[in-house]
Amino acid sequence: MNQFKITFLAFILACCITSTNAQISITSSHMPKSGDTIRYSDAPLTDLPDLTKTGTNYTWDYSGMDMISQGIHEYKASYKTPYIINFGFSAIGLKIADSLGTGQMALRNVYHFFKNTSSVYETVGVGFQYSSFPLPQSGKYSKTDKIYEFPLKYNNKYSNDFEAKIPITLTIVPVGDLYMSGTRTTEVDGWGKISTPYASSVDCIRVKSVVEEVDSIVISSLNIDFAIPTKRIEYKWLSRSERIPILEITGTEVLGNFVPATIRYRDTFRT
Repeated sequence: MNQFKITFLAFILACCITSTNAQISITSSHMPKSGDTIRYSDAPLTDLPDLTKTGTNYTWDYSGMDMISQGIHEYKASYKTPYIINFGFSAIGLKIADSLGTGQMALRNVYHFFKNTSSVYETVGVGFQYSSFPLPQSGKYSKTDKIYEFPLKYNNKYSNDFEAKIPITLTIVPVGDLYMSGTRTTEVDGWGKISTPYASSVDCIRVKSVVEEVDSIVISSLNIDFAIPTKRIEYKWLSRSERIPILEITGTEVLGNFVPATIRYRDTFRT
């Protein structure tokens, strides 16, 4: 075999290796769609991995995670939810709770609504019903919460402000408002392969978001006006094969330490 053929074959082999280990890019086509029904498992918080470990061509092996419960994300076109009047035909609804709270102020049929375009996947509002007045209510974002900006790939960084107003109603009388405002700062800080109890060696990118939010309740008639600041941190491992994160870990930061609230991974039915 002459020198040219050896050089040529070496070049082809190098290209194949590079292609195998190349980072991926996430686009709007990899996001949830209306009609998707996707199962996930929640892991115990004691399974929290070392989140400082990331980088290029990195391997995250979380295959040993346990499972304490399961659930299903069911994405619906907005016109198939109780909130067609509020969100029309273009949004996608995801029920996050059958009920929240107790008494007159308890919420029922709580949905988050999203829009997916070629450039962004964003939260556009919240739909709910009061137990005391079960007509559809909504809170719409005057500034949407941009969760992902596309194409999403390693070293991408972006930040955006969001703002929403949610009415507080007793029976049929509006008494005040809940305001949500804040900033989401996102960075793709790693790429490589991830293994979980669901799948092994899946090509992925890791997305870290820091969400600093202030929730304010204003009830003028009762002279109530107070704000609650929160700081939420989200870690998501995204792939091109699944429409929800292969793994998602959320929590808060206390005295510089990450305190997990949920550890959730894509899964199949398990007993």
